[in-house]
Amino acid sequence: MSDFRYPQFCPLARSAEVLGERWTLLILRDLTLRPMRFSELRRRLFRVSPSVLSARVQALEEKGIVRRRELPPPASATVIELTDFGRTLEPVLMALTRFGIQIIGLPEPGDHFEPGWLRMGIPATVEGRPTPEARLAFTIRDPEGDFAFAIDGSPHGATAREVSPDEIPEVDLALRGEGIVVMGVAMQAIDPASVESSGALEIEGDRALIERLPEFFRRGEDAEADAH
Repeated sequence: MSDFRYPQFCPLARSAEVLGERWTLLILRDLTLRPMRFSELRRRLFRVSPSVLSARVQALEEKGIVRRRELPPPASATVIELTDFGRTLEPVLMALTRFGIQIIGLPEPGDHFEPGWLRMGIPATVEGRPTPEARLAFTIRDPEGDFAFAIDGSPHGATAREVSPDEIPEVDLALRGEGIVVMGVAMQAIDPASVESSGALEIEGDRALIERLPEFFRRGEDAEADAH
């Protein structure tokens, strides 16, 4: 982290000094999911250099936001994890994720994607949003371990909770597939028929609800149009 300091006696200025460095928020995003080895963080961040990542982690350590912990044998490895103080940033990261959903657009060529990021993205998108009254389940295939969300839609505000992929509750529509495929179908950016025939997506339940999925995952311009 640089020695840059805003010449302002303001808590937001202090926060910006700590969180505003390139890669810092993304390091915190991944550590919100679980403790990680340095090599795991570097792989997920894709294009960060080892020296920059090391500097960012060290700066966060100095602020008491992250710490290193030695795993006992047989792992015998060092992981980086959020401290209790660092965990207080989780609502901030969720709010920024919710804001980013309004401007994310479609993937650009070369964009890296980790399925686990949807552990933050799905609830940030759905929670509290007025939606059709329907129950959905999304199971995301992930090399690190599949995960699933049950979404209870309501005009008064939807809820999303993570559930075991092996214990999906009774729902009206269930989708299972690669994260970018499931979300692409939900946003009507991908034709479900094309990916279902290839095996990239499994669909169970009321298929008519697929047409209403964007009402659960609408973006900023859609919400603004609804308001008018």
